[in-house]
Amino acid sequence: MSIEIIDYIANTGFGVQFPAKTILIEDDVNHFIISPCELPQETIETLMNSNKHIIFISPNNFHNLHINKMKNLFPKAFFYGPKRSAKQSGVELKSLKDLKSEDVEFIYLKGNNTLAETCFYHKPTETLIVTDLFFNMKHKMNLPTKLAMLIAGTYQKPATSRIIKFTTKDKPALKSSLSYLASLPILKVIPSHGDAIGKDEFIKLISLL
Repeated sequence: MSIEIIDYIANTGFGVQFPAKTILIEDDVNHFIISPCELPQETIETLMNSNKHIIFISPNNFHNLHINKMKNLFPKAFFYGPKRSAKQSGVELKSLKDLKSEDVEFIYLKGNNTLAETCFYHKPTETLIVTDLFFNMKHKMNLPTKLAMLIAGTYQKPATSRIIKFTTKDKPALKSSLSYLASLPILKVIPSHGDAIGKDEFIKLISLL
């Protein structure tokens, strides 16, 4: 089934602006909405008129900005995410470990509970979707965004933020999760922030963690 990407700008404060993505995946029985933004009216109407389950996902501890708005808009939908996102959004979130789909594999990244990120492997298109595992933003940035990316070590290149590296408490566990991701038959890897990359570049990138 299909993957749809909605691009938007995330304002994170102090003038820092990230290009970001909401990913919509449809399988035979579900609509998965990963990192929901303020959805376009057309998308809202499509979801409201669908007979499938509507599932909103906060994929890690930091992508929960619009979860509360989606709960108000879709009170009968299902909501999944980690505990910090539940606390931040004020919405009760089910564990992502309980999600099931024939088309999507849900892969929790072990070793960094600060991030608590789940990745998504879309089997029909051999696409891996990650959130903050790495950034790949190469657009022209304003000064606050440029400074933030320089500090994080992610300016104008695909790279993992130093914050993730510093907060990883169990590196062997993280490497085990990353090795599993690398074993998947992947055609492309889509991050929430920036351009997609191929499998070879992805393997090179995660080998540095």
